[in-house]
Amino acid sequence: MQVVDQNGKVAQPHSTTKRFDHGDDVANKEPNKLVAISGLSSFSSTSLLSEELVKNDEELKMLREQFEELQKKFLEKDEALRALKDTIAKTNGVNETLRELKQQIMEKDSLMTNTNRQLTNTKIKLEERQAALEKLELEVTESNNDIFAMIK
Repeated sequence: MQVVDQNGKVAQPHSTTKRFDHGDDVANKEPNKLVAISGLSSFSSTSLLSEELVKNDEELKMLREQFEELQKKFLEKDEALRALKDTIAKTNGVNETLRELKQQIMEKDSLMTNTNRQLTNTKIKLEERQAALEKLELEVTESNNDIFAMIK
């Protein structure tokens, strides 16, 4: 379909779809604006990049501080663990010495019990011999008295 304008010329047909401006026309028509826009864009991206770098630098600094703090805590806990291991080793040594002493005490108690038993047995035998001796002395005295009585 042909369209005729007011002067009687055939007009070029217009597309019903819109054409999008991708900025090429702006570059051709207004180069100063493009430079300004690209400068602004460059400034904005540099500014954003700079802000991002500062942000990353701050975050890195914070992470380093956290790392140093964690490393310090780790060293403290490692030192405490070593001290605890030393204490456990000493405690085990003391416990072993205590077991040995308890064993020696048990052996000495057993020896004392045996010695006490032997002493008691010896005492009983001594008392029996003392009684036998007293009986013999009594018999000797009676015998001597009988002999003196015969002699008189």
